[in-house]
Amino acid sequence: MEELGEKVMVLKLSELEKFYAEYNYVNGDFNLLDEIDVILSSLIDEKTKIYSYFRTGILLLFYEKWRKASKVDFYSEIARINELRGAFDATNVMCRQTTNLFGTFKEGFKPTEFKAGKYKLKFHNRPDYYFIMYSIHREIISKNYKYFKK
Repeated sequence: MEELGEKVMVLKLSELEKFYAEYNYVNGDFNLLDEIDVILSSLIDEKTKIYSYFRTGILLLFYEKWRKASKVDFYSEIARINELRGAFDATNVMCRQTTNLFGTFKEGFKPTEFKAGKYKLKFHNRPDYYFIMYSIHREIISKNYKYFKK
């Protein structure tokens, strides 16, 4: 499929994982998918659809195009890859999961820290679901910077 001479990439989740595995993210002892799973599984049950939505979002953040995209486009891509009707279907359950993890704004938030292996996530304010994914993305890069080009 091409638009104006530019190739358009349409990926299913398994294809997205394969793309990242082949695109320098399996490098000796470092495997991006495993590293995401180490952190994310400490927050969310791996057997849930919500886990898949967060994992997809984190994978997308390793691709510059999606870090620069609008949040609407970003969540629409998460929904499309996970075969949902629209971005709202993904964000609605991600929002509920965030509330389950961190409570509501009215309850007051106490700084929270999660540890998973060599990774540590600290939240001083109640995060939204995008910030959770972005924090995991940054933590993986900071602990494994030698495997990334930039």
